[in-house]
Amino acid sequence: MSNVVNPEYDSDDCCEPRIVKHVYMNPRSLLLSTLDNDSSCYQSTDKTTDSSSDSNSTSCALLTESSDEESGQTGNRYDRTELSHEEQGDKIMKAGNVSHWTSYPYLSQFVSVKLFLSVILWFVAYSIMGLAGSVAFYHFPRLPDSLNAPLALPDFGYDLIPYWCPMIDNKINVQSSILLLFYILIIIGAVFHTKGRLVMQQLLHLNIAIFLTRTTTVFVTGLPQPNPRCTAIQSWDSSLWDSIQFVWRSFPPHACGDLLYSGHVACILVCMVIFHKYRYFGKSLGLMLLAWLATFFGIYAVISCRSHYTVD
Repeated sequence: MSNVVNPEYDSDDCCEPRIVKHVYMNPRSLLLSTLDNDSSCYQSTDKTTDSSSDSNSTSCALLTESSDEESGQTGNRYDRTELSHEEQGDKIMKAGNVSHWTSYPYLSQFVSVKLFLSVILWFVAYSIMGLAGSVAFYHFPRLPDSLNAPLALPDFGYDLIPYWCPMIDNKINVQSSILLLFYILIIIGAVFHTKGRLVMQQLLHLNIAIFLTRTTTVFVTGLPQPNPRCTAIQSWDSSLWDSIQFVWRSFPPHACGDLLYSGHVACILVCMVIFHKYRYFGKSLGLMLLAWLATFFGIYAVISCRSHYTVD
């Protein structure tokens, strides 16, 4: 509780400044009120100077009463705590008492310069990783035409998991489909979340970190290509410029030899982090288990398609 001296004087007593005692509402009521207004409420225990203060205090008190009745709480309506508003909000979210989900699209939050810059940085980082993939394609060992299969390194995962790689329209493999599905779920969920812009920015920034770290590893050492889909080109003599043209023949870029480490697995796991942090599936254990099953199936497909070695 803090005492704030109001510079205005009461009409009844013009000689003494009015002392207003700010009493912060309990965290639940505070968060509910800040969803509608971007300011915190307080109740004045002394005389008020204008009608706006009276109406504000009354509305805040009514909101607190209704919130407490709905939640079944009893006792003092006001929780005098030393926590900041941000800490109170985090505490509420961890306790699961208040949800940031809405029943209507909240689109205005995406009109943001910060989000626009994050999208631009995402494309820049992705392009840099594409150039690294071109170098990896240029560097992976070439094999003679007579060899009609990739000469992969010994891999324990390949010994356990047979080759199996179904494709959608002969272009999209299983792991790419799962990653695309997760991205769509995150975007749709962000539209109905009061922190949707933050959700999208965190997803973009984590992807940027993956792209840039993968750039530093994917082209350093050229490994024999284990993917049978690259058999037809494993004997090509290619210059660096030819490699860039081959990798960037379409978007997203496609390459052979960009192995260590798997960007699909890393991005799928990042999506699971977003699902958990923002409670995308609420308290539904079944939906969360289904998402984890899809994650492990995507990791399995990375190995069964021979897109990467197990160490990747």
